Amino acid sequence: SHPYHQADIAARSFLSRESFRLYQQGIDFLGKRSYPQACERLERALEKDQGHVEILLRLGECDVMDGNVDLALKLFDQLERIRGNTPESEAWRARGLALRGRADESIPILSALSSAGKSSEPTTELIPLWWSEALVGQGRKASALSVLEADLKRKPKHLQTGLAAIRLRFGQAESPNQLLAIDR
Repeated sequence: SHPYHQADIAARSFLSRESFRLYQQGIDFLGKRSYPQACERLERALEKDQGHVEILLRLGECDVMDGNVDLALKLFDQLERIRGNTPESEAWRARGLALRGRADESIPILSALSSAGKSSEPTTELIPLWWSEALVGQGRKASALSVLEADLKRKPKHLQTGLAAIRLRFGQAESPNQLLAIDR
């Protein structure tokens, strides 16, 4: 819902109705998880409204989800030159780095964003998930579980975090008795 809310605000800053229409179509496809179509619409919007920070951010997000991580990282670099870093763009950059196998660069960014007051609303629940995924990728399952459990203590309504913690516990169980204890 966050991109839709921001679209209302951003609509006033577009150069043309056409670029805003393409942007909105991209956001709609993004919401439907149709990443190639979303990327295509956002790229066309960016052609018409070059350097628009909202388009750059959403296109980078879309490229990360579509697997075009190298392109996304270049977009985040461009966004940083225009606007500077924001918690949301940094979270997506960290996600992209982790997906490229660069968890050692990703983990410090996600750790910093996870600290109180630094995480932005649309990515609040995603940050501990991505952080724990990066830690698991490095073989640090106990640390990943600690990250998830700490987030659940602060934000018990983060259901995806809870599910990830349960899956990680199930994966670490060594006996049927441990599985039963986790189930309870």
